[in-house]
Amino acid sequence: MKLPSENAPRSERRAQIEAIIASYPTVSDAQLEELLSWFNKEASAMDIGLVASNDDIRAQYRRFRSDHIDRLKLKDILVPAMFVAAVFVAIVFYASL
Repeated sequence: MKLPSENAPRSERRAQIEAIIASYPTVSDAQLEELLSWFNKEASAMDIGLVASNDDIRAQYRRFRSDHIDRLKLKDILVPAMFVAAVFVAIVFYASL
């Protein structure tokens, strides 16, 4: 069974997301999960740009982005570190031949 929000056209869905962001940071856990899901799985670059350019929710949007979207995650650090380590190992290995 699909939720009503899953059937909404893009502009209506974006309006739902903007309404949730307008009440950020006092959102429920379910609303926070909905925001994260929308940003990570549903939203296009155009959707994000339109939300970001909404002057009415600018402060809440920036805080949400700072708190949840723009933070470095463990994988953002580990992947480059593993690459650098692999290159280092390869250099040491070939230098010892």
